[in-house]
Amino acid sequence: MPRVRINRTAGARQGVSYVGVSQKSKDDGVRSARARRAKKKLLREAQALSGEPIDWKAASERLHRLHERWRMAGFAGEEHDQRLWKQFKKAGDQFRRLREAHYAEVKRLSRANAKAKEQLIAEAECLSSVSDYTLASQQLSDLMTRWRGAGHAGGLEAPLWEDFVAARQASYDATQEDRRSLQAAYVRRVEERVQRHREVIGKLRSLRRELTLRRGKVMPGWVGTEMIEEFDERIEGIDEALTEREEWLEQDNGRLEKSRARD
Repeated sequence: MPRVRINRTAGARQGVSYVGVSQKSKDDGVRSARARRAKKKLLREAQALSGEPIDWKAASERLHRLHERWRMAGFAGEEHDQRLWKQFKKAGDQFRRLREAHYAEVKRLSRANAKAKEQLIAEAECLSSVSDYTLASQQLSDLMTRWRGAGHAGGLEAPLWEDFVAARQASYDATQEDRRSLQAAYVRRVEERVQRHREVIGKLRSLRRELTLRRGKVMPGWVGTEMIEEFDERIEGIDEALTEREEWLEQDNGRLEKSRARD
């Protein structure tokens, strides 16, 4: 720390020299100590950036801000400033090496994923010659599952997806006639079920009315009580069967409405 020689000071003895510390030197020492503490803290933060897991974008922005704060922290003293800078720079270099390795691996994987998806597109395009809707649909479903499992292809993802969608549409168009035939057969089956539901519901309602009339004609007495209980059980069973059959009818009517809406 700089010292000053005092030759003439109020109250000093003549011919005697005093050695003291200037106020400026004290202030410089305080600022250096403050800068040293700040830079040690910044060093710890920079070293922590290479920990796992890493949000690379956020961590890169964080490192940039740490550099700005380092420049503003001030001089940490001749004994410490250069050493702290070397450690800080080493932490930054370590982070950048890890970041470069990460993005190199991402690029490698993206290329591999793109190649895999190009193969899936080629397979999907071959399906445009398949007119069997059931077969094509199963294969397209398998291709979609494999597409989702192939991983992201980076910048090529969007154009590859467009090509894949186009190949799927071509396959869908190729099976249009077979699809319509299958749809017509499906509608016929549902219509037949609807007709059976209505017939069964009509018979059950007729049987319920008959049982209700017969129950009303039972004569009082202990025998009559047993007969009434038996009628009630049979009517209850019919009510349960009616409820179930009406639900089936409602479901199949809904299926018909959806099918006709698509047509």
